[in-house]
Amino acid sequence: MPNRGNQKGYRFELEAKKYLEDKGCLVFRSAGSHSLIDLIAFSTQYKVVYFVRCKYGTSKMDKADVIGLTRLAEKFNVIPVYCSRKPTTPIAFMNMNTTTEIIL
Repeated sequence: MPNRGNQKGYRFELEAKKYLEDKGCLVFRSAGSHSLIDLIAFSTQYKVVYFVRCKYGTSKMDKADVIGLTRLAEKFNVIPVYCSRKPTTPIAFMNMNTTTEIIL
């Protein structure tokens, strides 16, 4: 039987992917890779690339993941993004370099 936490995370990744696509991004999902990157989004409007890590509910990124994702993004000259949502809040995207919310 699948883990309920994994199911929620999977559904949230799909929700974030659709949200970004609706905003004009070309998005690829890194399904089942267990890597630091859940989504890779190419913004045609802003001409930038995002490495996105999705966390749903009370899940949070640990310090090693934050460091790993920011270093990986720096290596490829892209923007590391933390995407989160709790059950009662709207989806939010944060630029991990500046710790500011990204409005798409």
